[in-house]
Amino acid sequence: MDSSTEGLDDAHLRALVEALPVVVFAKDVDGRFTYGNRASLASLGLESIDQLLGRTDADFFAPEEVEGYRVDDDRVLNGATQWSKPERQQRARPGADLLRTTKLPMRDASGRVVGIAGFSVDETEPARMADELLRSEERYRLALQASRDGVWDFDLRTGNVELSAQALQMLGLPLDTPQVPAEQLRTLIGTQDDRRFEAAAEQLLRQPGRAVTLRHDFEHEGATYVYETRMAALAERGEPVRIVGVVADVTSAVNHERELQRQATHDDLTGLLNRRGFRAVIESLAVDNRWFTVLYLDLDDFKLINDSLGHHVGDDLLVAVSEQFRSLEHAPDELARLGGDEFALLFCSGDDGARAAAAAKEIHRVLTQPISLGDYEVYTNASIGMARSDGQQTLSDTSIIRSADMAMYAAKAAGKGRTRVFEDGMRRRAHEGLELHNRIRRAVDNQEFSLHYQPIWHGNGTDIRGVEALLRWEAPGQMISSPGVFLPYLEETGLIVDVGRWVFDEACRQLAEWRRDHPQLADLVMSVNLSRVQLADRDLVPAISDSLARHDVPVDRVELEVTETAMATEARVSDRLETLRTAGVSIAIDDFGVGQSSLSALQELPFDVLKIDRAFVSKITASGRNPLLEAAFGIARSFGSEIVAEGVETTEQLQWLRDRGCDLLQGFLLGRPARPQDLIASITDGDHAERAA
Repeated sequence: MDSSTEGLDDAHLRALVEALPVVVFAKDVDGRFTYGNRASLASLGLESIDQLLGRTDADFFAPEEVEGYRVDDDRVLNGATQWSKPERQQRARPGADLLRTTKLPMRDASGRVVGIAGFSVDETEPARMADELLRSEERYRLALQASRDGVWDFDLRTGNVELSAQALQMLGLPLDTPQVPAEQLRTLIGTQDDRRFEAAAEQLLRQPGRAVTLRHDFEHEGATYVYETRMAALAERGEPVRIVGVVADVTSAVNHERELQRQATHDDLTGLLNRRGFRAVIESLAVDNRWFTVLYLDLDDFKLINDSLGHHVGDDLLVAVSEQFRSLEHAPDELARLGGDEFALLFCSGDDGARAAAAAKEIHRVLTQPISLGDYEVYTNASIGMARSDGQQTLSDTSIIRSADMAMYAAKAAGKGRTRVFEDGMRRRAHEGLELHNRIRRAVDNQEFSLHYQPIWHGNGTDIRGVEALLRWEAPGQMISSPGVFLPYLEETGLIVDVGRWVFDEACRQLAEWRRDHPQLADLVMSVNLSRVQLADRDLVPAISDSLARHDVPVDRVELEVTETAMATEARVSDRLETLRTAGVSIAIDDFGVGQSSLSALQELPFDVLKIDRAFVSKITASGRNPLLEAAFGIARSFGSEIVAEGVETTEQLQWLRDRGCDLLQGFLLGRPARPQDLIASITDGDHAERAA
C-alpha cells in the first residue's frame, strides 16, 4: 500500500474494527452476512465467524424484527443512501438497552451497489461512544472506497491536508507530496472561487458525524472532469478537529446522464430538438409570457420519395433539409424535427413575425432547387403553417403548436408548396376534417367502399369497348360518390395502397364474372386508375399479376390509367409500368393536357392510350373551332395511340368528336357510372344508342 495511505492499510483497519466495542457487520444484496466483528459475534452468541457467514437475519431474530431489517436494507439498496435509526433488540450486547443501527451502501469499482455495511452503537452511553463511532464509521467507509477514490484529511489545528495517492493523482500533484495547504484542497474540491467549502465546513462543525456532498468540474491537462466530494467532520472529546473526505471521479456517470437527457429531447437522425424538447422550449416562453412565432412545416410528397427510393434516401433528405434550415438567412432561434418529415421553426427574438414570414418565403425558394442525394436528384417543397403567440400563454398551453399545425394542413389542402397563417376558422375546419378522416378510416375497416363502372364506347357510339372502374364510398344512411372527398386522405395516409389492391382485384373479379355470364362482353376492357402512391409501391407488379392469374383474366383485357405527372415522378415508376406493358397490360395516360410533362418527357413514357381531359372537351362549341383540342388530337396520333375523349355531355360535343375520328368516347351523355347490374342493363337495353344517334 502507498505510503500516503499509512494508517489505513487492511491489517490495521481490520484490527481496529475487531477491537471496537461496536457491532460492525456487512451483508450482500441478498441479505447474507459477509462480515461481522467480534462485538457482532458476541451480540449473537456466536463463537466464530464461520457461524455467521452466509446466514441471514432470519437465522437469529424474530420474524417481526426480520421484516423491519429487510425494509431498512431495501431502503439503503434501492436508494443507495445511508440510513440510521434507533431500535430495541432482543439479542443486544450485554448491558445495552437501546441501539442505533446505521447502514450504508457498499459499492464496487464501477460504482454499483453490491451490499450493505452496518454499525450498531449503544446509545445508552452516547458521550462515551460518540467520538469512537464517528471515527470508526468514517474510516470504514473510506476504506471501502479507497481503491478507486481520492481520500483527504484536513487537520483543522494545523491547516494542513494529507492526500492519498489517488487524490494526488486526481489533483495532478506528484505522488510523493506529503502534505498540501488548505488552499490546494479548495482547488481539488472545486471551491476556490466561491464559499461552498466554508459553508459546508460550518455545517459539518455544527453537526459532527453528518456528511455533505459537493459536485464540481475540474480542469486538468486540457480535459474537464466531474468530481464529487463527500466529507464529514471528526471530533475528539466533543470538539471537531478534522474534516475528512472522499473525492470520486463521476465524469462517466455524469456524461451518461447528460447523454440520456440529450436523447430525451433531441432527434437522433438530425441532431435537432425533438417534439418533447421543442414543447419544453415553448412552455418556458409561455411562463415568461413571451411573444413568439412558430412555423410548422411538412415536406410535400416525402412519402412518395421514401417509398420509391428507399428509407435511406428519405433519411438523407431529412438531414439535407435540416442543414438548409440551419443556414437560412432568416435563421430561427430554435429548430426541431417533430417526427417523420415534420419540422418546427421558432422565432422569439426581434420582430419574430416578420422574420418567420421571411423565413417561410426563403424555405419555399430553397426547396425548389434539386437536392443531390448520392445517385439521385430529388425535388420537394413544403407546406408551412404559421401561428403567433399572444404573449399570455400558461405553462401547459402548447396550443400555438397545434394552431401552426392546423395552418400547415390548410396550406397542404390549398395545393401544397405554400404558407398559410392560422385563422380561428381553421380550428373548426380541423375538427370537421378530423371527423371526416375518422369516418373514412372506419369505412376502410368496415369495407364500405364499392366500385361503380362507367362505359367507354367506340367512336360510332354503338359498340362498347370497355368500362372504367370508379371507387365510391357508400356510408350507412348516405352516399358520398365524389372521390375528391376521400381520395386525398387515402393517398396522404398511404391507405390507398391497400384500398387500391382491393379495387384492382374486385375489378378483375367483376370482369371475369361478366365474361362468364355475358359472352358478348368477352372482349370488354377493364380500366383501373392508379395513384402515384400506388406506383411507388414495390409490390405493385406482383399484386397485379396475382389478381390476373387468380381470376383468370387475360392480360390484354386490362388497362391501367395513370396521370402523366404521376408517370414522370421517378424512373422506377416508369420501369414498373414498362414491365406491365411488356407483359400485355395496356397503359393509358389519364387527364392528358393538364399535367406538367413536356413533349420530350412524354416520349419517354410507356403508354398505349391518351385520355383527353374533359377540360378540353367542355370547350367544344357550335362553331366547331377548338385549336387546343385539335392540337391534343394531333399529339396523340403522332404517338400512334388510341384517343379517348372524356366528359362527353352534349350532342354537339359528340358530333364534333365523331367528325374528327375520335377513337373512343366516355361521358354522361353515353352512360353514367353505375353499379354492375345497372351497367349491364344500360348497355343491353339500347338507350345508349338512342342518345348517340
